[in-house]
Amino acid sequence: MRGRLGLVLAGGLAVGLILHWFTPDGRVRSVADVIEGAALADGRVEQKAGLASALASLITLGSGGSAGREGPVVHLAAVISSRVSDWIRADGITGRDLLGCAVAAAVSASFNAPIA
Repeated sequence: MRGRLGLVLAGGLAVGLILHWFTPDGRVRSVADVIEGAALADGRVEQKAGLASALASLITLGSGGSAGREGPVVHLAAVISSRVSDWIRADGITGRDLLGCAVAAAVSASFNAPIA
């Protein structure tokens, strides 16, 4: 019993430190941030904060905490699509299309569905 409590406490501490150090406002990024990136930022999201949020969600789930599986996967896909959009120098329309494809693939993979 004490080992489980220690694991949950260590996970919570690690998540708190990651969010404090790597996000400007100390919060986990969510699907709403991806929608905002699609609408206002040419299909791009904050990459550093997005990776920190995905890592924080991974630690939360791995240490026994409660978190949804869709949000972190969607945001990680959005971070990857943002990186690819920057790499290929995509314009706004192409960036949004790439973001939509990445999010659809993430949701599909999350639910083991062949079509999203």
